[in-house]
Amino acid sequence: MLIETHLTYLLTESDFTSANIRNYPMLSDETRAPHRELRASYAGAWGSFLNEAKRNGHLRSDISITVIRQFILSAMNWTVEWYDVEKYPVHILAERMSKLILDGMCLDRRAETEGLKLTPAAPVNILDTNGKAAKTRAEILRVAARVLRDNGYKATTLRKIADEADMKAGSVYYHFKSKEAIVDEVLNEGLSDLLSGVSAAVQKFDSHAIITPE
Repeated sequence: MLIETHLTYLLTESDFTSANIRNYPMLSDETRAPHRELRASYAGAWGSFLNEAKRNGHLRSDISITVIRQFILSAMNWTVEWYDVEKYPVHILAERMSKLILDGMCLDRRAETEGLKLTPAAPVNILDTNGKAAKTRAEILRVAARVLRDNGYKATTLRKIADEADMKAGSVYYHFKSKEAIVDEVLNEGLSDLLSGVSAAVQKFDSHAIITPE
């Protein structure tokens, strides 16, 4: 369930999330700094879930939770570079990744992924869009997320964002003082969306265990 939630946000649900994943590694340490706490919170959500599974005897005792968390997230995040969602639905990728990962983590157990349905992701609420200025600002961020996702940090310019949003560059400057200010908000929104989605999936997991005894 957590894997499918992450992949859904990353590959289909939120340009903000994919923009975050693709561009964060390209940023300077100074630009990354404001986002480290949120990224740590997201890693913590996965770590807590995996630790609880280990305490309950679902995972092999020799597994390092830190290592397996990093492996899972890295494997999923790389799919943004190669997976074609138009050819294959995300749930197929999620099902196969879940089985592969769980088969490796679990001792004398099997992963039950057949028939599981992902709870629909909550709508992505970017900003309060009441008022013309707020709506324009939200639209700039939506377009910027798409441009960053498709072109990367270095190739993204305020002029390109303005062109894609069908407005003058000066209008973008009215709402954001720099490209860095836009990138900062896009990255924050992207990971906030992802954290909310996965946290909700953890809460709903309760009795719907995906690891069952042979």
